[in-house]
Amino acid sequence: MTYNWNVFVINIKDSELREIKANIQHIGDWLKYHKTLKNISYEQLSHKIGLTKRCFGKIEEGSIFPGRQASKKLASYFNLSTKYFYDPYLEETENIHIKLKDYREKNKLKIKEVAKIISTHESNWSTWENEKYIPSRENYHKLKELNIL
Repeated sequence: MTYNWNVFVINIKDSELREIKANIQHIGDWLKYHKTLKNISYEQLSHKIGLTKRCFGKIEEGSIFPGRQASKKLASYFNLSTKYFYDPYLEETENIHIKLKDYREKNKLKIKEVAKIISTHESNWSTWENEKYIPSRENYHKLKELNIL
């Protein structure tokens, strides 16, 4: 009687990474993916990036977004080819004042008229165009839906 032994090697990390990547829906999922890929804990990451473990937990669950500086640090730490960590809002609002002014001037609209199009107050549009503030995520999505951005 002969016995053949088969050896199966299961790479748990690869399996876990594939599962995480298949279910990515928001920035927190990308954070979990890259953290797992690098085999780094939130405690270690918090020392590198400067955010608390609690903050990372909230990002991972999708209840908050990293700010500009934290997002840049995450992208840099994980050596991504983007300036910000999977956040098109931060990417597209970096020079939004130029895009908004160009849109308004190209369409020959006054601030009052363009503000009415997106259902906001003209002072909001004015502060966006003058680089005092950037649109909220909600207004950013409105601007995208209306093909202004």
